[in-house]
Amino acid sequence: MQIHNYPEFSIDFFENSSILKFVWKDKPITVAKFKDLVLLYADEAKKYKVKNLYIDAICNSVTMTKEVQDWHDTVIVKKYVDAGVKKMGFLVPKNIFSEMTHKQTFEKENAKGALQINFFGQEDAALEWFNKK
Repeated sequence: MQIHNYPEFSIDFFENSSILKFVWKDKPITVAKFKDLVLLYADEAKKYKVKNLYIDAICNSVTMTKEVQDWHDTVIVKKYVDAGVKKMGFLVPKNIFSEMTHKQTFEKENAKGALQINFFGQEDAALEWFNKK
C-alpha cells in the first residue's frame, strides 16, 4: 500500500512482511529536507508498527556528512528502536563515496547494537534477508 508519493521520495507499506519501504527519487534535496523526510519515515514506522525498514538509497543525493551522521545516530535510530524496528536493509548507491557514508552512519554502536543492519546491491537479496527468521 502506498503511503506517500512525492517528487523526492515514496513510502510503501507491505503489511504481510512488516516492511516500510522508502525510495529516494532522482531529485536533489537539501540537508534540511533530508532530515524532514527521514523524520517522517521514522514517524510512519511507529504509526504502522513495522519490524523492517527497507531504504532504496540508490538515488539519495544527500552526502551523509559527520553532522548528518551524528544527528541520525542520536535522533533517528532512537525513534526506530522505540517504534519496534528490528531490521534495516539498504539498497545502496553505486557511488562508492555515498555507499561508504551510508555504511559509516550505521556502523556506530547505537545502531549496531539495537538494529540488524545490512546493505545490498540488489532488491531480491534484500527481500530474501527480510524474510529470514
